[in-house]
Amino acid sequence: MVYLRMSLNRRAQEERAFLSVWRPFLLSSLQSSVSAILPSLAVNERVYFLKLWNTLMRTSTGAAADNLISIAYSVGCDRFSRRLLKYGDRVESLLATLALGYMRDHPSWDLLITQTLAVDNVTSINAFQALVQIDAKATAQQLMPLLLAREDWPIANVAAILQSAHGAFLLPLLEATSEIKSAHLARTLRLLEALHMAIPQAIVLRLLDEANDADTIIAALRITNDAGLLAHIRAYLSHVDWRVRVQAAKPIGRIGEHADINRLIPLLADTE
Repeated sequence: MVYLRMSLNRRAQEERAFLSVWRPFLLSSLQSSVSAILPSLAVNERVYFLKLWNTLMRTSTGAAADNLISIAYSVGCDRFSRRLLKYGDRVESLLATLALGYMRDHPSWDLLITQTLAVDNVTSINAFQALVQIDAKATAQQLMPLLLAREDWPIANVAAILQSAHGAFLLPLLEATSEIKSAHLARTLRLLEALHMAIPQAIVLRLLDEANDADTIIAALRITNDAGLLAHIRAYLSHVDWRVRVQAAKPIGRIGEHADINRLIPLLADTE
């Protein structure tokens, strides 16, 4: 216990000493061009650098982000991050993953692909985010099956990652809706809904087919915003499954006509 306490105190002192030099330097780089002379970065300070640098990158854009990325490459952050990604502990690996994504480091591609297969969903989804930052189009082409299969990746988190790159994922997601019997169709539709993507009427119409199972119809109703499909939506107000009736009422509330009031009033007496 004494040894652990001393070790923690020593690391805390090291980090304070690191921050006293590097925090002012990195903060100043957000406002002006990067100095040609960089502070020294010891091996034992690399993790401290990643923690501070990732924190600043999270809210930096434009020239400020470019300056931070330039500094990171100058101190070899790409090289030691790849090493930490491969050999570091969980925290070190996550810090390295975030940094490589922010740096848009293409040489890390294969290592990050491997990380997306990790059982730990935090490790895997952060690796996916880094890949999207590096090359969204290539990620969409290579990892769409994995994205749909990883049920442990929360839809909200995935949608946040794809928000700035949804253009690269739109076509692959729409193509994934072509297989009605797919085990991942519901997840695909939930992603399209979360990203507020415009879905072609022909696709929604196919999904609304009464021959489909209730879960598929429900998912289709959730993404329906086309007034041209009102006739198909109205038919589900009397569906035997109450969940379908609920989801049919919602789009009618959004895009319905005044005459639909008389169709909705009976639902006030619905058993559910």
